[in-house]
Amino acid sequence: MQQREATLEDLQRLRQWVASGPLAPDGPRHKDFGSFKLCSNGEYPLTVLAPGMAAFGLEID
Repeated sequence: MQQREATLEDLQRLRQWVASGPLAPDGPRHKDFGSFKLCSNGEYPLTVLAPGMAAFGLEID
């Protein structure tokens, strides 16, 4: 089985956040879930970054 850096708790936070129907502001943005960052520039996610990697754009809550 391959090791994952994303924790189960952070994946649950992602699931809850998506279920809440968040609004996507215009332009590049990212959301920090702790063990990973989700980056996008439009309606759908583009990149998942590991901890310590620099994200670009607006940080959203």
